[in-house]
Amino acid sequence: MGELIEISIVSNNKSLYSEMLNFLEHYLPHNIKDTIISIMDNWYYDNIIKINSLKEAEDYMETKIVTIEKKIQYDNIGVSIEKNKIGYIIDCWINLDKELIGKQYTDLINEIIKYIKGNRKIIICGIGKEISIDYDKKLIDSIKEAHNIDCWIVSRQFYIDNELSKLNFNVNII
Repeated sequence: MGELIEISIVSNNKSLYSEMLNFLEHYLPHNIKDTIISIMDNWYYDNIIKINSLKEAEDYMETKIVTIEKKIQYDNIGVSIEKNKIGYIIDCWINLDKELIGKQYTDLINEIIKYIKGNRKIIICGIGKEISIDYDKKLIDSIKEAHNIDCWIVSRQFYIDNELSKLNFNVNII
């Protein structure tokens, strides 16, 4: 099993989850996909329920955590959406049966950057393997304390407003 590749986005618009799910789907090797939609109160999986409709899931996105996973055998992709005080946290993942390393991994990151570039719904995005970002802090502190981020994508306004040029990290400005 390969490492979990993650894309963590802060957005001002929840509809980005759908765009990201569609983008990630082409990493699954076949068209037949099992879809699992879960709604829960918190990351302890309290009061978890399973539903069958993305439309119904959208009704929960203001107050609950929604996860949507598509999988085929050992390959899976997914998106989780939760709202907090800074916006919508949209965490995406790709978990393939093979490990992406070297040029394959770099190419994937470049595809993600190309796809996201210019998307005005994105405030900030971190990409890496097995990443950790705590968005319950100020965003600048979230960036400083994040783990395993190979690339940051940041909106121009957020970059300017938070004087991110003073930090030493790999950033793409959109």
